Amino acid sequence: RKAVTEKIETHLIDKATDIAEIVDGRINTVFQFIEGLARMPVLRDSSLSFRQKARSLVQEAEHNTIIDYFGVCDMQGNRYDSLGRHTTISDRDWYKAAAQGKNFIAEPRISRGTDKLQIILAVPIKDNNNTIIGVLSAAVPGAQLSHDIKDITVGKTGYCYILNAAGTVVGHKEPSIVEQMWNNRERARTDSSLQSTANFEKQAMGASTSSVGYYEYKDVHKIASYAAMKTSGWTVIINAPSEEFMGTVNELRTSMIGSGLVILLIALLIV
Repeated sequence: RKAVTEKIETHLIDKATDIAEIVDGRINTVFQFIEGLARMPVLRDSSLSFRQKARSLVQEAEHNTIIDYFGVCDMQGNRYDSLGRHTTISDRDWYKAAAQGKNFIAEPRISRGTDKLQIILAVPIKDNNNTIIGVLSAAVPGAQLSHDIKDITVGKTGYCYILNAAGTVVGHKEPSIVEQMWNNRERARTDSSLQSTANFEKQAMGASTSSVGYYEYKDVHKIASYAAMKTSGWTVIINAPSEEFMGTVNELRTSMIGSGLVILLIALLIV
């Protein structure tokens, strides 16, 4: 039983790590595309207004199916999109990070420009002297991460989901969970049935390495593994009912106990 359990746990850790790398790879692909656009001469041309720069990206948005729209931001925290809309975003975390030279992906949130749930990816725009002169942002549907992981299965009924640093679900097979900005740690304060799940997620987000844990959700004992994403620091969690993995071991234990009792009974009868 111990050997099989260790093998199962190793398998789950490997799978969680692989999934985190796959999601990271997809995010990096989008970042590379946006970085390429940020190097376009039109975006580095100081003679053009930021509104004009934003309009130049209309066709790029139309040709990329996962991009809702692009935004070009000045260093004063004003964003201009390809539709001519202006929004103040100086307080946004993605803008602050990109304005300091870092690529950043923000968790799904309601956009001020469209009132829709969207994920924002942002990269700095630099001039020929490598000086940051603006920020290029790309908005993708808020359910994009959920779409990327919805086909991932664990065992027979297990699934994958992603948490941000605050414990809010940012990717799930049920997009409505993301839309609700579900947070087990927050909800556990008023719903004790979620406390076990909340404790496990706290352990997962505080861990420095991938590992396995156990918890109960809706009276189902679950086994789960977790791994951190490199691009965002978010946590990928895969889970499934423990019985789906340990059922064979339990059946083996039952058969061994039954066989032992039968052998003992026969031995007693012979004696």
